[in-house]
Amino acid sequence: MSDAKLIHYCAPTLAGIKAANLFNGDDSPDIDEVLSRWNAALNPKGVQVLCLAKKNGRPLIYVYRPAALAARLQNEECEAILRTFGYTGASLTERLARLAGRLLESDDFPHEIGLFLDYPADDVRGFIAHQGKACKCSGCWKVYGDEKGARCRFARYKKCTRVYERCFKQGFALDRLTVGSSASHNA
Repeated sequence: MSDAKLIHYCAPTLAGIKAANLFNGDDSPDIDEVLSRWNAALNPKGVQVLCLAKKNGRPLIYVYRPAALAARLQNEECEAILRTFGYTGASLTERLARLAGRLLESDDFPHEIGLFLDYPADDVRGFIAHQGKACKCSGCWKVYGDEKGARCRFARYKKCTRVYERCFKQGFALDRLTVGSSASHNA
């Protein structure tokens, strides 16, 4: 699995403007080696990488900023949604373990995963209530709340990805492209 793939799917998290991203990894025997290499480069910057679960034989690679994600999930709205799906643990480790279990239990993605991907709670709640239909717009996720704000975030994430991919092609290393953490720059 290449650094280019990580950058393509996770540039906003690497840049510190999003708490987390998730992508399907390659089913390769050296996955542990790749994750170890990425963590060695990214952990000092406040970013962690893990195989959250395996779906259809492929690893789901989760890239996140623990400080930003923990703060995000402690939001009152997020807490309420998580409780409905049996998230009783307060620590980020417990919540990620519960999410991994929910991923394995389900054929689809559990709806609360949007919270772990830094989607607005209004949109996660709307997606659940409307079963993914009748959204105002869609981009990185389906929007049921603040359409204007979501469109701005979509554009920001897209621009970030373009810039990161261009810089990577110009020879910038992964650790150089990753913004260091000061509480994740309030991702």
